[in-house]
Amino acid sequence: MRYFGPEKRRYKRLAVSLPIKYKLGSGGSSHNVHTIDISGGGVCIGPIPLSNEWMLGNCEVELEIMLPHFRRHLKATAEVVRVEASKRPHHIHHRRRHKVRLRFCEISEEDRKTIEKFVNTPRL
Repeated sequence: MRYFGPEKRRYKRLAVSLPIKYKLGSGGSSHNVHTIDISGGGVCIGPIPLSNEWMLGNCEVELEIMLPHFRRHLKATAEVVRVEASKRPHHIHHRRRHKVRLRFCEISEEDRKTIEKFVNTPRL
């Protein structure tokens, strides 16, 4: 059932595809993927193949985000909030891909404000 009441989120969310690098934990390798949506509080990434590492509760993920028209990479550490399975296998790899919702745990206030400014900028 879909909720139609007042917005309860702290940060406005923008559905947008942006390049992002993620690394599970501190010793893992980096992977490139795209955002599905982004806000000052977190990001949804995907589609990605699901590994057992993603299933760990509160798994830490290091992120590097590139926003258009900003000349620097934004860095954050996030925790996994939810993993959403795709309804059908990905057409290239013939296996399920997933969306992963992440909440920022560590992000500089400057980077958070940059994301909020990007999300709140009117688009044509």
